[in-house]
Amino acid sequence: MNNHYSLRLEEIILRAANKKKELFNVVGSQSSAAISFLLSQHFSIHFNGLPTLVVVSSLDDAELFAKQISFFSNEFRCHILKHFDVQPYSGLYPSPSASWDRSKFLYWANQPNAEKNNIFIAPISALQQKSAPFNNFSKRCRAIKSGDELPTNLAEYFHDLGYQPAPVVEDRGQYSIRGGIVDIFSVAEEKPIRIELFGDQVETLRYFSNVSQLSEEETRVLNLAPVFEYELDDDNLESVVKKFRKQLEGRPVPHAERDELLRELTQKTLFPGAEYLLPYSYDSLVSPLEHFSSGLNVIVVDPVEVARRADEYYQEVVADYRAAETTLFKPETDELYFSFDKVVYPEGSQTFQFSNLAFLTEESFTEERIEYRSSPLTEFTQLAYNKTPGSTEWISVAAPKLQLWRKEKYKIFISFKNHTQLDRLKNLLDRLEVAFEVAPSSGAASYDWDKWLGFLDQPNQPVVLVPRDLGETVLLHEEQIIFLRADDFFGRKQRAAAQSSYEEFSKNAKRLSFGDLKPNDLVVHVKHGIGIYEGLKIMNVGGIDSEFIQVAYKDKDKLYLPVYRVGQLQKFSGAAQTTVLDKLGGVGWEKTTSKVKKHLRDIAAELLQLYAKRAEITRFPLVLDEVLYGKFERSFPYDETNDQLRAIHEIQKDFHSDHPMDRLVCGDVGFGKTEVSMRAAFQAVANKKQVAVLAPTTVLTFQHLETFKKRFAGFNYEIRSLNRFVSPADQKKTLAEVKDGKVDILIGTHRIFSKDVVFKDLGLLIIDEEQKFGVLHKEKIKKLKTNVDTLTLSATPIPRTLNMSFTGVRDLSIINTPPVDRLPTRTFVSKFDTELIRKGITAEIARGGQVYFIHNRVQSIYGIADELRQIVPDARMKVAHGQMGEEDLEASMLAFFNHEIDVLICTSIVESGMDVPRANTMFIDQAHMFGLSQLYQLRGRVGRSKSRAYCYLLMPKDKRIEKDAQERLKIIQDNSALGSGIKIAQYDLELRGAGNILGDDQSGHVNSVGYEMYMDLLNEALAEAKGENTPDAELDPEINLRIPALIPDNYIKDIRIRLSYYKALADIKSQEDLDQIEAELKDQFGDLPDPVVNLMGLMLIRRQCKNLGVRDISAGLKNVSLIFTEQTKLKPQTAIQLAMRENKKYSITPDQRLNVRMNAITWSAVYEELQYLLSLV
Repeated sequence: MNNHYSLRLEEIILRAANKKKELFNVVGSQSSAAISFLLSQHFSIHFNGLPTLVVVSSLDDAELFAKQISFFSNEFRCHILKHFDVQPYSGLYPSPSASWDRSKFLYWANQPNAEKNNIFIAPISALQQKSAPFNNFSKRCRAIKSGDELPTNLAEYFHDLGYQPAPVVEDRGQYSIRGGIVDIFSVAEEKPIRIELFGDQVETLRYFSNVSQLSEEETRVLNLAPVFEYELDDDNLESVVKKFRKQLEGRPVPHAERDELLRELTQKTLFPGAEYLLPYSYDSLVSPLEHFSSGLNVIVVDPVEVARRADEYYQEVVADYRAAETTLFKPETDELYFSFDKVVYPEGSQTFQFSNLAFLTEESFTEERIEYRSSPLTEFTQLAYNKTPGSTEWISVAAPKLQLWRKEKYKIFISFKNHTQLDRLKNLLDRLEVAFEVAPSSGAASYDWDKWLGFLDQPNQPVVLVPRDLGETVLLHEEQIIFLRADDFFGRKQRAAAQSSYEEFSKNAKRLSFGDLKPNDLVVHVKHGIGIYEGLKIMNVGGIDSEFIQVAYKDKDKLYLPVYRVGQLQKFSGAAQTTVLDKLGGVGWEKTTSKVKKHLRDIAAELLQLYAKRAEITRFPLVLDEVLYGKFERSFPYDETNDQLRAIHEIQKDFHSDHPMDRLVCGDVGFGKTEVSMRAAFQAVANKKQVAVLAPTTVLTFQHLETFKKRFAGFNYEIRSLNRFVSPADQKKTLAEVKDGKVDILIGTHRIFSKDVVFKDLGLLIIDEEQKFGVLHKEKIKKLKTNVDTLTLSATPIPRTLNMSFTGVRDLSIINTPPVDRLPTRTFVSKFDTELIRKGITAEIARGGQVYFIHNRVQSIYGIADELRQIVPDARMKVAHGQMGEEDLEASMLAFFNHEIDVLICTSIVESGMDVPRANTMFIDQAHMFGLSQLYQLRGRVGRSKSRAYCYLLMPKDKRIEKDAQERLKIIQDNSALGSGIKIAQYDLELRGAGNILGDDQSGHVNSVGYEMYMDLLNEALAEAKGENTPDAELDPEINLRIPALIPDNYIKDIRIRLSYYKALADIKSQEDLDQIEAELKDQFGDLPDPVVNLMGLMLIRRQCKNLGVRDISAGLKNVSLIFTEQTKLKPQTAIQLAMRENKKYSITPDQRLNVRMNAITWSAVYEELQYLLSLV
């Protein structure tokens, strides 16, 4: 940045600094945007060259500040110091990310060049948590450069620093060693780094993507910091154990837990909660600020709130310490924490306190007061909430305000988040007759503040539209600068939206799912049926090593499938407990598939009739009343996610068509499908159409009624419900008014299908969780749907539903981005502990919330309920499980929904139940007994409001947990980020109600062949019914070229990764697909060995054979022979003409093979020959 433009704030501070004061009280502003603008001008370098530390009151404020720095400049790196998200006295384990961020902060704090482009940000509570001594921590840090020698035993070196080995490096704290290539994600880096070694010497260092695994730009240095602050090695192990034992003395800590931890400690294994070893690792801990090698420019934002939060935090620490008796870790509070008055900044520091309040103290020799004002412009931001943006009333107020600012030489900037906002903003500014300039979206010109501030320093200059989100609206009086947000013009509250990862997932899901195959998993072979996967096996065939997939069948028969034919194999998805293995070479599988095919031909014919009928049905398009719809849209108190906006847009397109809509909106738990459906309902009722909302349970209809009434408040529409909670008299009245058209929206169960329910003009049917309706109800839905717009909402896991969408029965909208104000649910793994449960329940009730306690065994659920009543006698509790009577179950559920009880003790029946925003704590007893998807669905019941939610995965006290169960719990804890359902699905895709999209229950047929095979067969049946020419789906040519073609285990050691690449290669459609896989392999594992190159060539040949219609290609010494299918594209006369050529290169054998004479048998020579034959087609 060329700093030609000087900020007034900087000039004021520089003048004040000449007085050599230590404390500067900046009065009149605590705007983080103003301070971040100041820092982005390289303030500390101009001022005194000291590093800058920004102290704020909370982690949210710290993250906002870092975002604002990046708004003003892309030249700075922000490092946020965090504290453990739970204290050692809680009995819970902290999130590892807090430790990673602390290590990163401390690493950069003690770097000599830290002041150049680093800004350090700390919530006050993070400064109150003590750190490892500087000398101990810094000796474990290292800056690795090209030419450096790495330790010979690299794995041990990384382990000592706390790094964990992983087959693929995806997260901080992981490493992978593959021969001369080492991947590591240092906690001190923003991205993982790939090291290329020559022996033990570093040759090159490159960043790489932890998503695609592809290398990116080179870097000069790898900054390597220890993963955790604590240190555990042979030198201090005895001391750590001694200190740990001492703090256990006199406390009733359970012996089993104590002994297990001591065992793990002596073995130096990483265990949950190991971060708490910090106070036992050293003689004493120090302030994180001691890691800075000089004084600091300390900027304190809102010092009053900082002090209040600090006192509150320390009081909480002390109270928790006193209450902790049975926790494993209980260091003295002053061993790990400071009180606020003990937080001391390094010698030589200067402190700048920004506050709206003036401190009533006389100025001293060490303090200086500075006046600097900012205003939040509340009056302007409220305009769009009180008046419709773009309306005459809004323009009449907004235009004079903007014109006055410009006339008075205010420099105006408006930040926007995306192109949709930009287009709307341009339109509004044109109507306001305000000139504007759009800043470039990337490069140095996107941060040219000197230029903008220079040319704006004149009357009536254009406003600048900046393509980033500032997160604050503020007027800086002394600077005469105004920062507005696009949201200020639209009436939107500002919140940060997460990005959807759906595209990346859908591309890799199938491949990753197959890569997760484990021995003894069920698989489906397209020709031989269901067997058991037993692993990969290398066998020598004709003197050539080849890799085969070993599959076991009934009566211990074995199938060895060449890896190039892996496309014939699928991971079985279905009800495994009902599955019977097929007999290899038997007729059972053929009978099964024939039966399913016959069934599917009927379905395909039915579908074609449905397509034809829908094509014949027309209706008048639904018009959009922009003003009325805009008012409804603005009354939504949150910012829609991009996925929600896309779904809403797709529904509007359907409404504008002259054919009825049939759309499925599919999304993760609680991601805003209901709001999308309410937008559709509003457009329908605004067009004088009636809306029916259908839900599978009475409880859900009750909830939908409450939700719709609340959302439609202020709009004159009549909303009623029909279920058995409605009295007969009210039902009679509702039915009459529905028939007369006086009811606009009717919400009900299958009661809506009754003959006495007659709509005057039904326009839209909204179906919630259609798969939960029975067969008869689905038939009624199908009849009702033929001539009305239909919107179906489903929380079905996305990969499965995506596969269903190709049938064309429904259009599909995916919502895979979390609501913009949603906080991720904190997930803890803990032993069953009565004190932990008591604290969790009482804390939730104290903040007005409710608690789910999941216990999935009906036989013992009442015993657990009695135990919980003893633990928390004051809490109101009820039990709910599926074996109760329907009315009793609904009574319990509604009591919970209406907040008549505090704790619902239930089985997993609530997995896809009501939305209870007050319920923000969940305990899952015996969590290791649940599958991943089930755990994820259950956890989705909490965290459905703006409050932070907590999920406790409880393990039995004295029982050893299987490794797989531990892995499941680890995955669910690690994937607490919103939208993790997609990641979870990769690990644990379960089949639930597949086939229901077609109307009747297909689960029996699905379970007989597996889900993927079922969908393949359905696709074939549809194509056949449409009379389309389809390639021979069953054709998978036999290829025998007598060349080694496999991925050697010394090239890719991890079987899962090998499997996923075999599957990816089997699915290639073109040379470009192959090029991409080759680039991936080379980047991650180094140069390709010959067998891998041969395998890739074989996969190209396989694709050519399928295209040409070759079912067998075999190599002799000097020739290859081809056997064609009856559907081959090569005409017989063409083959005869080839055989009649004088060079005798081609010949036809009596058994109808085409022989091709070749000088050398290589895959490339065969490939070229097949290319030539294809050119003759």
